[in-house]
Amino acid sequence: MTISTMRRLGGVLVLALASSMLAGAANAVPGLMEPDPAVQKRLDEALERQDQMIAEAVTKLQPERPGVRDVFFVGVAGWGDQDVFRLEVRAVRKLFETGFGAGGRAVSLVNHRETLTQVPLATIDTIEATVMAVANRMNLEEDVLVLFMTSHGAEWEGFSLVLNGNDFGAVRTAQLARILGASRIRNRIVFVSSCFSGQFVASLAEENTLLITSAASDRASFGCSTDAEWTWFGEAFFRDALPKHRTFAKAFEVAAQKVAAREQAENYTPSVPQIRIGENIRAVLGELGF
Repeated sequence: MTISTMRRLGGVLVLALASSMLAGAANAVPGLMEPDPAVQKRLDEALERQDQMIAEAVTKLQPERPGVRDVFFVGVAGWGDQDVFRLEVRAVRKLFETGFGAGGRAVSLVNHRETLTQVPLATIDTIEATVMAVANRMNLEEDVLVLFMTSHGAEWEGFSLVLNGNDFGAVRTAQLARILGASRIRNRIVFVSSCFSGQFVASLAEENTLLITSAASDRASFGCSTDAEWTWFGEAFFRDALPKHRTFAKAFEVAAQKVAAREQAENYTPSVPQIRIGENIRAVLGELGF
């Protein structure tokens, strides 16, 4: 199925998703909202334009520079019926553009009613199409892809993609591994921020990848309230630790401790964020000062 032929899935209930908001609620997320007809009309129209929107977004990227290890950024906001994921992608993208070399080489995929005409949607098809299109702009052996994904997630059921009460499915671990493998991008920095995001470790961990998740495979993560600007892990890692410490490993250590202290203070089950740094990407990070 091509992106241009995608249609909404018509309010399918997601019964097995895990909440990032409720302590101890291992199998509950915000229920799918009743679709707003006016938003749905705009969403249906946007789905018809995804090929064009991705092409336009990627065409605007600055080209890679031979002999320079350029950084390319792809951000994915999956659950579109809450503001926090859209805001988090926007903030993390800005951080990488201004502080980590991705200026002019960043693309966002966002599920949200306010961005339907501005940026491509986040579906399995658009994620794959965007990663492949960005790969075509990169030096696959030299440059670095940063993939940041934030949403709700379900235990062993993947990373959720929802907008206006429509379930676009979930990115499964094997799917994301296949997409990244097919892109042939050698150097990868992957962040998955969702409940049970540690499920991605086994499929994505390899020697050319830095992988950070906001939770273990059997744990929820927290902070996805409707009025939040950051998830708890996003705030601790991207807002506070990374700009200060500049290296991913140190920022992760500091952020994980901060999240654990907050969870303990509020009597939440620990989320246990995960990090895995491959030996080959470790050298690349050292060269870049990350």
